[in-house]
Amino acid sequence: MRKANRLNPETSDLNLSSTIKYASIMLAGIAATLIMNTASAHQYTCQQGAVTRVIAVEHEPNQPLPCSVRYEKPDEGNTVTFPWHANTTSGFCEEKADYLAEKLSSNGWLCEKKKSHE
Repeated sequence: MRKANRLNPETSDLNLSSTIKYASIMLAGIAATLIMNTASAHQYTCQQGAVTRVIAVEHEPNQPLPCSVRYEKPDEGNTVTFPWHANTTSGFCEEKADYLAEKLSSNGWLCEKKKSHE
């Protein structure tokens, strides 16, 4: 005769608690990612023919650090890389974004800096 599958209340509570903690951590991570991705006042859009590149400095709102330089190639499978990061040097990411835009410009790209509203 087969035993009936019954949930152990103690195990069930533990699993629910673990699930809630995991979900909370995941939501916090998603929220942080969305905040980092939307807080970019330093951004370039570069064009060469019909091909586009986007360079943006990402950071938390009103916080210069930490920061990352986001480099997007939307016309090539929406490839996104983060070639530079900084935790301690204010202005580092902005300098690197400017450098990348200048490098693209010297190779025939037309780069336009987005107007900042900060």
